[in-house]
Amino acid sequence: MENQTKPIEIPNLGGLITENDLYYKGKVPYCSWALTAQRIREHAPNWFFALEPDPNGQIVWMAPDNTGFIMGYFQNIETGIKLPLYVYSITNNFNKGIQYDKISTTDIQKAHRRCLCACACYSFGDAFELWAGLEVKQPRKKKKKKQKRLEFKLFKTPKQKITML
Repeated sequence: MENQTKPIEIPNLGGLITENDLYYKGKVPYCSWALTAQRIREHAPNWFFALEPDPNGQIVWMAPDNTGFIMGYFQNIETGIKLPLYVYSITNNFNKGIQYDKISTTDIQKAHRRCLCACACYSFGDAFELWAGLEVKQPRKKKKKKQKRLEFKLFKTPKQKITML
């Protein structure tokens, strides 16, 4: 049938994270947002993260309790397919929502990076092991290729006298 649409292919990034990707704050494992972005570039090409502006064109939305949140999503730049929005609260160091009029650019930057990671898990399953509290796999050991040994033979040459003109 020619009128059928192709199924949407959404990359599955589950199982890619390894113990080498983690750092710890106390006993809690974390993965750098930059490593998350790199996994997306490598394993979900053409999918880009963006923030949905509110009806007034602002990237920070106001919640009913007067705190702020952002809405992240992934979109495929080749097909135009936009995945569902992911709501992410802008929080302080104690994980409490920040009042809308107190949100700084630093708060937005941190929320953007965290939203990228949470949305990558929501959309592609990236690092789901961390969010689910599951064990992260050990990195694969690369098989060492047998290297050819280079041998050099040294030859003695008579001393040469070099004169400059």
